[in-house]
Amino acid sequence: MINGCRLIKIDSFRDERGLLSVFDRDAIGFDAKRVFFLSGQTESSVRGDHASLFSEWLILLAGSCRVELDDGTRSERTELSEPFTALLVPPMIWRRVTGFSADCLICSVCDREHDPSFYIKDRAKYLELLGLKS
Repeated sequence: MINGCRLIKIDSFRDERGLLSVFDRDAIGFDAKRVFFLSGQTESSVRGDHASLFSEWLILLAGSCRVELDDGTRSERTELSEPFTALLVPPMIWRRVTGFSADCLICSVCDREHDPSFYIKDRAKYLELLGLKS
């Protein structure tokens, strides 16, 4: 997997009452400062398409999508298709989320509060910050 990214299955427990899935601080690895949800995307929607200065877990709650990860020198595509699968995207990894199913629901857990300056949306600037040419 790309440079520091990690894919895990969140612990889930089923009994006669239903399913309980647990993603605690030990699994998260940081104090969550921001949580948001992505839903209602179409198959042609693109989310992300940037790098950030924070760590982020993308947790698939329903449906499926593709996540393209890129560290400036190599790229990799990961299919998220099993509910309660979580993908850790560390700082300075370019991510692009596409291929959403109609029922896709993603929870994002971040280690920083929202600040537009924490996002790098220009690919050439991203490569420059990494010391690479575009």
